[in-house]
Amino acid sequence: MRTGAWSRLSSWARSRQFRFLLVGGFNTLVGLAAYALFVRLFGDTVGYLGALVLAYMVGIAVGFVLHRRLVFQVEGNVLVDLVRYITVQASAFALNAALLPALVELAHVPPLPAQVIALSIVVVTTYLGHARISFHRPRH
Repeated sequence: MRTGAWSRLSSWARSRQFRFLLVGGFNTLVGLAAYALFVRLFGDTVGYLGALVLAYMVGIAVGFVLHRRLVFQVEGNVLVDLVRYITVQASAFALNAALLPALVELAHVPPLPAQVIALSIVVVTTYLGHARISFHRPRH
């Protein structure tokens, strides 16, 4: 690989977007595992949407810490960041909660693959929300 291409690749690998993809990928796997576990354990009781709520709770706890520390690397008021993070995640949840039943009920996609499809859309919106709202810091 030429030096210029290697330099660009190396630079991108250190970028915030790349870190977001890594942390988001890990958090998505944690969320999917939690979702699958909750559907299996409590699906008959809470249904697939109840399992989604529980999985989001796990994802918010893991994601906030990892995104704040590893991706956006911010300091400041943790409580303010947490409230903003939860707000963005609540919006993501609303989008996810609209997409998931549409895929399951209307398109007849099984719940787990439907959640994978829905998450591919939700990921883009959460990056923008976290960059512009959750962990945004004014430039000086």
